[in-house]
Amino acid sequence: MTTKGKKEKRLLVGLCSSSYSEMVKQIPSLDIVPSVNANIIGIVNDSIDIDDPLEVMSSSHENMIKLAKYALVLPVKVGTVISKDTIDIDLEKADRLLKNYEGYVEAIIRGEYEEEKLIGSIKNRLPEDDENGQEDQIKKGRMVESLIIEKRKLDTEKLIKILSKNKILDFVSRDVTGFDLCNLSILIHREEMDKVEELLRHYAGNHKLGVKFEYVAPLPIYSFVD
Repeated sequence: MTTKGKKEKRLLVGLCSSSYSEMVKQIPSLDIVPSVNANIIGIVNDSIDIDDPLEVMSSSHENMIKLAKYALVLPVKVGTVISKDTIDIDLEKADRLLKNYEGYVEAIIRGEYEEEKLIGSIKNRLPEDDENGQEDQIKKGRMVESLIIEKRKLDTEKLIKILSKNKILDFVSRDVTGFDLCNLSILIHREEMDKVEELLRHYAGNHKLGVKFEYVAPLPIYSFVD
């Protein structure tokens, strides 16, 4: 039985430990649904039109962000609708993840080089010649691209090594282009979020190429749940 009314179809936002039941119910528009596992509850949103894909997507993400500030919530496939008062699917994996990742959140780290400084450092490594034909320019362009990739790889490895000294369980590195340094998702204990931010400031302040970071946390652990 639900606590805020009953609908025939309900949008499932995520799964979390039943210990957070009262906290979830304090968030406007959200309600809880029990599951066959007494340790797990489903989180539903009854305030939106489940037939509107854009509203479903934006609302699901917004609610997950709110919940991530307080609790570990496992995301579910966007648009998942349930029609029963109890979630009766197999929750063995969810139970394991909730226990293993309790206290952890996802954080996103996006790094970017200062264009002029990066290009200046790369030019110093290019061979000096007087050839200015089209093929020569293409060759130089490829060399610049290769050197940027090499620099990016070394800097990202160094950054991950520094961050790994903290309570980081896992990370996902995504491809980047242009003057981007990195695009990382890290699985980190929420108690370490401020420390990671300080490490990024220190890394950027000591980098010769004027690196800037965007740091977003806490987030639901989207990147670490299949």
